[in-house]
Amino acid sequence: HNRISDVRELEVLRQCEWLEYLCVRENPFTKFDKWREWLIFRMPHLKQLDGVIVKDKDRNYAKSLFWNEKKNTFTSLAYKIAPFLRDGSDPINSDTKRMERKDASKPRVEKSHALAGISKEEAARAREMIMKAKTMQEIQMIEAQFQ
Repeated sequence: HNRISDVRELEVLRQCEWLEYLCVRENPFTKFDKWREWLIFRMPHLKQLDGVIVKDKDRNYAKSLFWNEKKNTFTSLAYKIAPFLRDGSDPINSDTKRMERKDASKPRVEKSHALAGISKEEAARAREMIMKAKTMQEIQMIEAQFQ
């Protein structure tokens, strides 16, 4: 496992619309309640999570947990899991707009906290490299280059 303890560390993967299969077994964050639903909600492009197929009913349930259709905003549970949504420091901005779009399954490429602390040019280069990466191993190698 990658020793990922904070769900925020996975936010950058939302940009990878080609990422359909994700395995996060044995990472520390998986001990928390509703982590699977959170990842399904935040990464609508996933087809399989930890070897289990993500079905439409899983997506609908996840969305019902974290998105309030009537108020067009995140639920209190979403804010509890990811307080960065409330303070506007969401690593991938425009969630509200993304939920309203008809093509919400296509993530938008925007700013990421994973690239904080490096120049704008380096961040742009890193984002471009991540978008072209084909495997998680490639993403990890790119991340290591920019640390």
